[in-house]
Amino acid sequence: MIIILYVHNMFVFCTSMNVMYNTKHFLTSKFDMKDMGKASIILDIKIIRRDNGIMLTQEHYVEKLIKKFGHFYVTPMSTSYDVNTQLKKNKGEVIAQLEYAQIIRSQCIQCV
Repeated sequence: MIIILYVHNMFVFCTSMNVMYNTKHFLTSKFDMKDMGKASIILDIKIIRRDNGIMLTQEHYVEKLIKKFGHFYVTPMSTSYDVNTQLKKNKGEVIAQLEYAQIIRSQCIQCV
C-alpha cells in the first residue's frame, strides 16, 4: 500500500481492495474525510484504467498547450530520416527561444 498526501488530498494505492477498504474505514474513523472515489487526473497526469493495467498520459495537457500557442491546427507531414546521419550541436541562430521558454514554463492552469 502507498498513501500519498498532497496539499489537502490523500491518494491511496493498493493491490488489494480488501486492504484498501479497511484502511479507508480506519482513516475515516480517525479523521474528518470524504471519499472522492477513483482519481482520474493527478498533477495533470490522466489515469486510464484497463483490464490489463493502467495507462498514464498527459495528452490532454499537451493538447491544451499547443492550442494555447496556436500550433494545434497545423498540417502534419512526414519527413525522411537517414538513420546513418550523426546529429551535431546546432551552432546556428536561436529561433523562437522566447516561445519555447514560455511553453516549457506553462502550467495547465494557465491554459485557455
